[in-house]
Amino acid sequence: MAIQSDDKGVLTIGVMEVKEGKLEELLARENNISMMYLDIEGYSRWVETWMTAVEALGLLGLKAPE
Repeated sequence: MAIQSDDKGVLTIGVMEVKEGKLEELLARENNISMMYLDIEGYSRWVETWMTAVEALGLLGLKAPE
């Protein structure tokens, strides 16, 4: 978890590794949790889905060093 604040507000970043096949379940749970904050003025939320380095290397046909 990383948190940054300034005069415009607070930015919080969380990083999670999700088991294969569980991404949709996690996103649905996160959406349900964030629903209670949507009425707060200025609140915004976004989700970015990234790969691990090993997954990304696999797409390039490479193998991660051991």
